[in-house]
Amino acid sequence: MGDNSGKVTLPFVYDATQTVMNVKKLVFGSTTTEITNTTKYNDINRINVSEVCFDPSSKISVIINGIFTKSNNLKKVTFPISLTKLEEYAF
Repeated sequence: MGDNSGKVTLPFVYDATQTVMNVKKLVFGSTTTEITNTTKYNDINRINVSEVCFDPSSKISVIINGIFTKSNNLKKVTFPISLTKLEEYAF
């Protein structure tokens, strides 16, 4: 899901027959610069997460629409200081 350039691509569902992953906690490290989905305008994220944590020194500046929209159990988010934009439908 990640690469050496800091880009993390989250999986998504093509249709309702695919399984959604239930994850307790996602942690993004200090090298994270971008979080994307494979398809820009998908409306069904494949990850239902309870907690999202960013390393305080993470390089991510934007969390785009659709990344965590299907996380119905989201209870806690820890944002990095580098974050400058949280798009309207990111969560």
